[in-house]
Amino acid sequence: MEQHKPSQIKKGEGCNLTSEPPSSAIKMKDTGSTPQEVEEGTTERLDPYGVPLEPTPTNDPLDPLNFSQTSKTCCLIVAIFYSFMLIYSTTIYIPVTLDLQAQFRATYTAIAWSVAMPSLGISLSMLLAKPFADSYGRRIVLLVSASIAILASGCASIRSINLSGFMASRVFQGIGTGPGLNVGLAILGDISWGHERGFRIGLWVMGTTIGAPSEVYLAK
Repeated sequence: MEQHKPSQIKKGEGCNLTSEPPSSAIKMKDTGSTPQEVEEGTTERLDPYGVPLEPTPTNDPLDPLNFSQTSKTCCLIVAIFYSFMLIYSTTIYIPVTLDLQAQFRATYTAIAWSVAMPSLGISLSMLLAKPFADSYGRRIVLLVSASIAILASGCASIRSINLSGFMASRVFQGIGTGPGLNVGLAILGDISWGHERGFRIGLWVMGTTIGAPSEVYLAK
C-alpha cells in the first residue's frame, strides 16, 4: 500500500490566529455604518443630552421628524387649539342653562342633556378618526372634522332652532371636535423626538385644562 505523505503547509497559510480582522471588516469599521443602516438611509444623531435620538432618524424630507422648527410649532399650535376647542365646545352652554330653558321652554333635565350629547359624538369620532388618519393622513381628517364642527356650531346658534335640532347640532359638534384627542396626540408623536415629547404633551394637556374654565368668562 502506498503511504500518503502529509501535505506541507506553506508559511502564511492555514488558520489565521492573528487578531487582525479581514480587510472588509476594517473597511466597514472605518465607514462607521452597518449594511442595514446603509439600506435604510439612517444616520446617527444625538439629542442635547448626548443620547441617540429616538425614534431613529431618517433622511426622508417627508418624515415629520425632519420638518422645520416653524412647521413643527404650527402643528403643535393646531393640536393645542383643537384640544382646547374640544373641552370648550362641550361645556360652553353650562353657564347659560337657564337662558336655554327659557328659549326652548324645556326642563332643566332636558337642557342638561345638551352637555352629554357631545360626548356621544366625541366617542364616535374617536373610533373612526384615527384609522382614517393613519390611512389618508392627519390633515384631511382634521380639515373635515373642523368643517363639521364649524357648521354644527353655526346651526346650534340659530335663534329659531328647536330643541331637537339643537341636540342634533350638539352631537355633530362632538363629532367635529373629537379628533382633537387621539389625532391631535398622534400629531405630537409624529413631530417630536423622545426628549421633546413630554414637554409638548404637557402643553397639549394645558389646552384641555384651560378649555373648561374659559367658557365661564367667554359665555358672559
